[in-house]
Amino acid sequence: VVYLYTKNAIIHHFFCIIDKIQTMKIPSFIVLHHEAPPVIVPGDRFAIVNQYHKEIFGIVSLLGFYCGYTYFIEKNGKVIQARKDTEPGIHAFQQNMNYRSIGICMAGNFDLERPAPMQVYALRDLIQRLQKLYNIYDKNIIAHRDVASYKDCPGKNVDMLWVRTHLSIPKESLWDRITFGLWK
Repeated sequence: VVYLYTKNAIIHHFFCIIDKIQTMKIPSFIVLHHEAPPVIVPGDRFAIVNQYHKEIFGIVSLLGFYCGYTYFIEKNGKVIQARKDTEPGIHAFQQNMNYRSIGICMAGNFDLERPAPMQVYALRDLIQRLQKLYNIYDKNIIAHRDVASYKDCPGKNVDMLWVRTHLSIPKESLWDRITFGLWK
């Protein structure tokens, strides 16, 4: 017997959100990702990721985007919200994280490069706001690789201990730490 799986059947199996979008009560984790394109090209990375997620998942968010991450941070620090904070993501199905977390993706491949300083500032500000809003503990700010051991995401050049310990540092002091290579 041969079983043919449609795109919707696969999505239903992994994400359980075909008929209607379920909402999580309050997110308790933040999962960090990098875009990790095979070739880094300039431009609006969010539009590229949104189109890619439209093609592979085909599930539109309550905000009208197909991007599976809750937030996306461009190289210039621009933050785009693709999903409501309490809407399940399509970014980390392991350990049911899509229903327990907010997914933040930064443009770039951090196996090959470091995040841009403006991305780091935007990430810090966004995480601080989300922690305050949802009472998310520092220990619950995790890398995708923490729940998916077969991945490097958000890249080998992102040190999660560094991220957690520098959340409260003012921009001027953070600049020195980024500039002088303390970001892994």
